[in-house]
This record gives sequence, structure tokens and C-alpha cells, in this order.
Amino acid sequence: MVKIIPGENNACATLIVVPNSSAGWRGHRQILLALAAVSGLVGVVSLWSGAPVILLFSGAELLLLFFILRTLLRAISIREVLTLTPVTVILQKGVNGPEQEWKSQRLSVRLNIALSQSGEHNLAVVFGDVMVPFASRVSVAEREALIKELKVLIENYRLGF
Repeated sequence: MVKIIPGENNACATLIVVPNSSAGWRGHRQILLALAAVSGLVGVVSLWSGAPVILLFSGAELLLLFFILRTLLRAISIREVLTLTPVTVILQKGVNGPEQEWKSQRLSVRLNIALSQSGEHNLAVVFGDVMVPFASRVSVAEREALIKELKVLIENYRLGF
């Protein structure tokens, strides 16, 4: 999901990018939780019947499922905020708040749009020597709309608002 909040003029805005949390990801989460429940039940029944070795493997499986679930949920929860002001560009990334931040003067920041082998556009914001991927987890249609909006903002900035 891409949300655009207009700024003080036509060349400024705040762009908030949040990955799509569709029912498909919720379905994956439910499948992983169901697998964890079954594995936990198998481990408890095995321990009760006198096979403690199976409990060790069941615990390892639960731990692996926990890390997979945590990684997936974190990947789809990352929020990216790109703020364009007349003077600066600020890019913030994080789950619950800004965990990483890049900030630079607007004239020294570039927008890199590259075409991948699959025909999709990859977007990155270049701060000096650092290239930071932006909006890589949104759908192709949302990314294309975001690129069009960024081009309009850049053109308005070049024309002097």
C-alpha cells in the first residue's frame, strides 16, 4: 500500500510504503501456526508415552517454525517513509518506528529506476555512495504508480514548484 501525503508545495510530499498484508500472508501464518500446534502435540504425546528423544526433535522443529514465522512477519511489516521537503530528503525504514534513517540535501539525492530481468522496475534512492532499495515489497502496479508520482514530484522541483 502506498499513501501519499502532499507537502507544502507541488514538489514536496511524504510517501508511506507498507507491504500488502493480504489474506495470502495470513493464510501462511495460519498454516505455520497449525504446523507448530501439531508438532507440539506430537512432542507432548511422545514424552507422555516414554519417547523423550522425539521431544527434542519436536522442540527443534517448533524453534525453526518460530524463526520462519518471525522472519516472514517482520518482512511484511516493514514500513518505509520517504519525506521530500524543499531542502532535504529523508528515508526511514522500520517495523514499529524508524530503525534506519538516511538523510541528505535534496540536490545530492538521486532516484535510481532499474529494469529487472523479469521486466519489473526496481526502485532505489541514492544518498551519495549509498544505494537504498525503496518499495521493493509492494505490488508491481503500486510500484509503477509510485514511480509516476515520484517523477511528477521531481519535475515540479526542477520547474521551481
